[in-house]
Amino acid sequence: MRATTGTTVTVETVLFIPWVGDVSYISLEGATPTFTFSLINAVVSLLFILIASQTNRSNRPLMIYLCMGLFVHLVSSLFFIFFPERFPYSLADYSKLYILQQIGTWLTIALISGVATDLILSRGGYKYAAFFITVLYSFIFGCVRYVVYLYILYKFSLLYMAMLFFIFGVLYDFLGMIAIYALFVRSVSDLMSSRSGREVWRW
Repeated sequence: MRATTGTTVTVETVLFIPWVGDVSYISLEGATPTFTFSLINAVVSLLFILIASQTNRSNRPLMIYLCMGLFVHLVSSLFFIFFPERFPYSLADYSKLYILQQIGTWLTIALISGVATDLILSRGGYKYAAFFITVLYSFIFGCVRYVVYLYILYKFSLLYMAMLFFIFGVLYDFLGMIAIYALFVRSVSDLMSSRSGREVWRW
């Protein structure tokens, strides 16, 4: 079918896990960056890396993470400057890899969240609420991010593919899970500190 932009968009399928069945993903053409665009991105990335590396200690962890992302983007920019015709991935490839990675992430988060919450609290509504909120958050966040990232790569350039995949990818799914788990542990801690909670402990 054709999108409102006039670009042909198709839905492809690929077999990921046999018992899950076929996985569908969007296939469309992305924008290849020009030499000038790649050069500007390379210069800007290098400039910000130099600035971020000189920051004070209080912001050092954030700056290290920022430098990692900028370094990945710098390498991607240099690749498009010197070997643009050899770039091995299309937007359709990214779309497929994203979906396969996201399904694996959903399964992993569901497993880890289920085990982690059960170890803290074997019964009660808090455990089930934390588990379902974590899974629901991961699902919604992964779907919304998929649309946003495809739009960025289609509208602007494939140049940002590496940074979106490696720097702004799976890490944020697990950050969400950790945040929800931290709130869950705090709630359980408050519960155990109450009079009714202390009655559970008999030592």
